[in-house]
Amino acid sequence: MNANGPLLVEGPVAVTDDDGTTSTSQRFMVAVCTCRRSRA
Repeated sequence: MNANGPLLVEGPVAVTDDDGTTSTSQRFMVAVCTCRRSRA
């Protein structure tokens, strides 16, 4: 994990939002932004 970069997660990945919506990816590596400036 890099303090100024994305969180890299080995896939496949399932992420669940606060509203219960689940997003999935079958990629071997997923980058998740941690800057809190991204829009949904």
